[in-house]
Amino acid sequence: MTRIAELAGKIPDIAVNTAERAVRAKNRDYFFWSPILKAQLDHITANAVVSPKNESEVMRTLAACWEVDIPGDFLRRRHG
Repeated sequence: MTRIAELAGKIPDIAVNTAERAVRAKNRDYFFWSPILKAQLDHITANAVVSPKNESEVMRTLAACWEVDIPGDFLRRRHG
């Protein structure tokens, strides 16, 4: 079982999307305004997008990430 699957199992009522097209669509950051960051980050995409709806869900998501050893900048880096 992957860490993302473990995470999803710990927060079943919070949306965890791993569909590549959806993740790629939500993965854009404003790094593309910087030529230096664009070169460093353009090939990196997220593994998943988690969509908590309120502060409590954010806290539960972060706690679940900690439990399955996903870093605080969770779900953000996958080399493509």
